[in-house]
Amino acid sequence: MKLQLLIVSLSLFFVSCKEESIDSDVETEVIEVTLEGTELYEYSFGSTFPAEGGRSIRKQAKKYQISEIKLIEKELLFRFRAKEGFKGSQTVEIIERGSIGDNNFKDYYRWIFEFEIE
Repeated sequence: MKLQLLIVSLSLFFVSCKEESIDSDVETEVIEVTLEGTELYEYSFGSTFPAEGGRSIRKQAKKYQISEIKLIEKELLFRFRAKEGFKGSQTVEIIERGSIGDNNFKDYYRWIFEFEIE
């Protein structure tokens, strides 16, 4: 009986310590983009900014010259340019995290950019 209780307790402990997983309830937008070589791609998030939190790259592409979120003239942009000579697929995931002011951040929105570089 004690062994069963120990196994159940350890199982619950490991489940509760599991690395933070991506919330499947987060609204996700998948954006498919085809680029020619090192063509520059820009996606505008507009000029709205969360009061606490922000947007960040959660999963970065593997072969790129530019892959960044940058504020340009009061507009928040995601900019991507493939590495010179690269042809194939790249994926970038951007997440918007925020808090209601209690420092308890959660994911609010996710963009998945699927690039096909020709």
